[in-house]
Amino acid sequence: MLREESSTRLKDLKSSLTLLPKAIYMNTSITYLVNKKGKKTAVQLSISNWNRFLKEHQHLLEYKKIKIDLTEAIKEIRLIEKGYKKSRTLNQFLNGL
Repeated sequence: MLREESSTRLKDLKSSLTLLPKAIYMNTSITYLVNKKGKKTAVQLSISNWNRFLKEHQHLLEYKKIKIDLTEAIKEIRLIEKGYKKSRTLNQFLNGL
């Protein structure tokens, strides 16, 4: 019973990892700087759009870290279920922080 519940929770957790974070979209024109051959070499955008870009980038980095941490947790749970790793109590876990 516990194994089935844990498998169901793992599936739910795994499916939630595929959800993309809420994105901040920029409705703006971007100015491209080009070289003599017409190849784009740089972009220019307003400070407000740059700040929005930085905010979204930080959000995506945090999302990526959470996804990696949850993936590692799922792997650890599977190892515990298969008997390859010893489980810890909540107190042991919290004392290890």
